[in-house]
Amino acid sequence: MNYDKDYWAPFTGAVSLTFDDGTENQLQKAVPLLGQYDLKATFYVQPNGNNWQEKYSLWKKVAESGHEICNHTIEHLCSKNYSDKGF
Repeated sequence: MNYDKDYWAPFTGAVSLTFDDGTENQLQKAVPLLGQYDLKATFYVQPNGNNWQEKYSLWKKVAESGHEICNHTIEHLCSKNYSDKGF
């Protein structure tokens, strides 16, 4: 397949930024950097990890600033429910 500029033309202008696990590093480094460039992202936070409950107020501010906060499953069990044809 030829991947010239015409192939990519429909995909220009949009990017989805996602961060996995909701780590302290993301709160301290990624969120401020995204803010500098007025970019939004989706953060997948583990419900049983990384002490997210202790940082609830910080994650709430992240959400209020326009980022999306999602539940990160521990074992990715939901991915086992779909075949390639199911997506």
